Amino acid sequence: MRKLLIIIIILGLISSVYLIFDRYQVEMSNRVVELTIDYKLLKDFQQTEILTELKKIGVNSVAIYEQSLESLSSNNTISYYFGRELNFFANFLPKLEKVNNSDLYISGDNKFSNKLREVLISRFGEDRVLTQKDVLILSDFDKESLEEPLYFSEAEVKLINSLGFNLIPRISNNIDIKEFDELLANLPAVKEVIFNGESVLGFPNRIKETAEILKDREVKLGIIEAFIAKQQGVDKLAQMIDLKAIRVHSLQQAELAKLGIEATVNRYIRAVKERNVRNLYLKPFADRNKTLEFVKLLVKDLNEEGYQLGSAQGFKKLKPHKLAKFLVVISVVSIFSLILSLWSIRLFYLSFIIDMPIASLLYLLKPNQSLEIIALLIAIISPVLSFRYLINKIHDSGDILQSYKVFFKSTSITIIGVLLMLSLLVSDEYLLKVRYLRGIKLSFILPLILSFIYYLYYQYKNFRDLKDSIIKLLKRPLFLYDIVIIFVVVVVAIIYLSRTGNNPIIPVSNLELKFRELLEEVLVIRPRFKSFLFGHPLLILGIYLSNKKKGYLWINLLGLIGQINIINTFSHLHTPLLISTIRVLTAIVLGSAIGLLLIIIFDSILDRYNRLRGSDPL
Repeated sequence: MRKLLIIIIILGLISSVYLIFDRYQVEMSNRVVELTIDYKLLKDFQQTEILTELKKIGVNSVAIYEQSLESLSSNNTISYYFGRELNFFANFLPKLEKVNNSDLYISGDNKFSNKLREVLISRFGEDRVLTQKDVLILSDFDKESLEEPLYFSEAEVKLINSLGFNLIPRISNNIDIKEFDELLANLPAVKEVIFNGESVLGFPNRIKETAEILKDREVKLGIIEAFIAKQQGVDKLAQMIDLKAIRVHSLQQAELAKLGIEATVNRYIRAVKERNVRNLYLKPFADRNKTLEFVKLLVKDLNEEGYQLGSAQGFKKLKPHKLAKFLVVISVVSIFSLILSLWSIRLFYLSFIIDMPIASLLYLLKPNQSLEIIALLIAIISPVLSFRYLINKIHDSGDILQSYKVFFKSTSITIIGVLLMLSLLVSDEYLLKVRYLRGIKLSFILPLILSFIYYLYYQYKNFRDLKDSIIKLLKRPLFLYDIVIIFVVVVVAIIYLSRTGNNPIIPVSNLELKFRELLEEVLVIRPRFKSFLFGHPLLILGIYLSNKKKGYLWINLLGLIGQINIINTFSHLHTPLLISTIRVLTAIVLGSAIGLLLIIIFDSILDRYNRLRGSDPL
């Protein structure tokens, strides 16, 4: 039976490599990046005259917003007053029959006013749009509605089209679905849409209608990265249009002046390299020369990184590979059964007989959900297995070389877990991050808890001895250093958990940001601090010291954070495989070097202590 399971595991690992290589090829085949400039901001900064130059540099798309009453007033197309203002300035304005404080009064060119009247009627209803002496009146109008989108400027559309740019409309989410279809029909050759607002058009109940229009007109969806502007319904819409979508990166206008040209370029480059972004939504600097300098530097760096400029295309479709994934699923069950055989042969057979059909059935009925559950279990269990291996390889006579052998072998167990986890989640949805591995916080804390439980089992072997030790500990007086230790553990745990994810509770300090920038300049791909500065060095030191005295085994629990971060790095499924691999390998190399430094420092301290005291504290 065991030989059969080993064969299944080998087939599963081969399938994993095959699936991961397929994803790698798809990622590497998409090297076209689209540069999109915000027309509204160009107009606000009076830089529309540089459009021709931007086109020559490499910008090939322009994003435009619908006109609003506020924007029409800003460019002097219309003037508007609320009724309360008209009452105040009554002597200076045309005499109207009746003025209501809550109404909005709009004046402008007669020909334009007639066109605007039709737009306002379609948006607000005929009963709310009146006319008095060439003045348009909107009844019961609130100030917030001044920014409500009305229509796309024909002049702007004509200009952008004549200069050879792709047009990307920023569609508001408060128009009618039918009006959305008409907009796309009237705009010239729209290839991509980026919705404007906190949700996509049709959210929450009419997303399907929006999707049908996008599919019928073969228009791609621009997905703004969630940490910049989370739009409700965008993931669901992307799935409904068969993932004909592009990841978009932008930043807030206020950040430009704060970051400067070089830092802004670096941020855009990171988005492309590290998060599979293929549309860079650019905003101008306040000075036109800085805008041009910024775009030129961005184009130069993109070319140096091997990217081409053009209209962004979605990633090639990954094949479902159902059989290969099934082999990975049953190989995971086989590994689990073999692990249980270490404790009991009965558990081994029981697990295989029960788990194999259950896992197979779940995969057939609910493939996506079952694969995510299994992947999460792998993310949790792999570091625990790594810890179990190294803690059982501790020898009284282990030297530095032996310590590193144990470290690399235990790390290889984690890497095997990475292969299995990644292969189960090879899918287009994860590349676009419209789907992601849930429960990732659990993979940070549960491996430590489970490893701590195994540590106690390893130390005490039976429950009675453990119980007696706990009772003895609880009965003894509480000393000051106990309080200090508890406080430190709690603080470290809070920092550890709060610093996970894209939006950490505890913000990154300025000193750390500068250190990150330095690492990115030197190493290009920055490894994670928790891996190379903390986890890996402590694990190497813990193995080395545990070889001298078992009382240092607890250090390996802290060092396990490095193994957990290996899993976590690859669980960012929208990050290219090559980037994650370089990040992990760099962390292992640097962590190994720092670990050796810690050993040398610790040994020198011990040698000095021994000479002074004439004894070996270990």
